[in-house]
Amino acid sequence: MTFKELVQKKPGTMSGRLGLVGGDEKILPVGERWRRDGGETVVFSGSLSEATSAAMESVAKGEASILLFDGLRFMDTVRLLDESVPARPLMVMQGIELETYSKILWTGIAPESHWDNLREVLRGLGILVNALEILGEPTPRVALLSCVETISPGIPSTVWQGTVAQMSRRGQLGNAIVDGPLGFDLAVSPEAVRDKGVQTSVDGQADLLIPPDLNTYCSLVDALHLSGHGSSAGVVLGAPCPIALPSRYADKNDIWLSVYTAGLLGPKT
Repeated sequence: MTFKELVQKKPGTMSGRLGLVGGDEKILPVGERWRRDGGETVVFSGSLSEATSAAMESVAKGEASILLFDGLRFMDTVRLLDESVPARPLMVMQGIELETYSKILWTGIAPESHWDNLREVLRGLGILVNALEILGEPTPRVALLSCVETISPGIPSTVWQGTVAQMSRRGQLGNAIVDGPLGFDLAVSPEAVRDKGVQTSVDGQADLLIPPDLNTYCSLVDALHLSGHGSSAGVVLGAPCPIALPSRYADKNDIWLSVYTAGLLGPKT
């Protein structure tokens, strides 16, 4: 599914009060668009810490129904949100359109979770898969990324990835098709799957990539944005309200898509 198809398939007007956290000049035009469509906005200014605290208090009081952060200070924002949200895990998900890929490629991670803990992995995976199902992917293909395609005790991430893949094959993860460990090429290229001769249920057509750690996630997302030249959207899942967190490379349309996507997902995720 592309962003154009997502917007057409999930029509609807945005409503409620949009909180603009930080008041950056890149996100203010989105607030103007929100007001033109009949909504209300409120700006939380000051330092990032002060603005985040005020925004979360506003959400708790029922005054703001959706929040928009700029992506210039991604990690600082994620850290502050994680400290403000008692529920665990807090998930970050970015979707990017690439010229050589036929659909949105989503990437997700739980920044403050321990991905070597199987219970946390399964909880986070469930949140991400549920989000994709809401957005219109009834059978999402999920690639658990690694530098190798075999389970190796010397690479701890491959151990839990292999366990999760086996659970998927046995139908324990619902409709999601989850496989790993997989290299990036096997996740997004059917040609690479054929060339390498690796049997994988994802078959080079992943909807969602889950890197083994936060460092890999950040590097991968940056690389995709810098090489993709397509639309994108970023959201935070697991918070008390929908949160849009676009990439620092986002333009006005990308920021709006982030708000739109967050609104579709809502507090259910």
